[in-house]
Amino acid sequence: MSKTLVIHDLEPTQEPNWPENLTVFPALPKIAPCRGCFGCWIKTPSRCVLGDRGAKVVGLLAAHSQLWVISRPVFGGLSPAIKATFDRSIGYILPFFVTIDNKMRHIPRTNKTLDISYYFYGQHLTETEKNLAQSLAAANATNFRARLTGVSFLDSPAQLDSIVYGQQDTN
Repeated sequence: MSKTLVIHDLEPTQEPNWPENLTVFPALPKIAPCRGCFGCWIKTPSRCVLGDRGAKVVGLLAAHSQLWVISRPVFGGLSPAIKATFDRSIGYILPFFVTIDNKMRHIPRTNKTLDISYYFYGQHLTETEKNLAQSLAAANATNFRARLTGVSFLDSPAQLDSIVYGQQDTN
């Protein structure tokens, strides 16, 4: 059975009524940015040395087989709160490199494959922004050694209800 982690930047008034079988990590209020100290690689492998709630991200990723990223797009990228959350997850991979498709990539910490789906919400996205978001999602999946299972664009967070209740897993 798959376990789904949801990382989102929704305001409390925008959140759907999450089913109990989903693990939800709100990126707001924004967590402290990664300091680049590499403590999660050297001092406390796979655990962020910062003591805030962002230190839980790596453990949550490791404990789940599916990840749903729900983000307001910012210039075709992730919102600052989601970006900070992703930055704090570098302990999910190892500090060593390997070349894949002529690009340097980190080595995974585990042999599991995470399935990642992205849901970008907001009106008036240009085709350029959508293309950038799709490229970013693919690059993040490659960095996490994950399988990109979809990139969707929603007009508003209200459309999440059909996704949450239409795609929820059965764990």
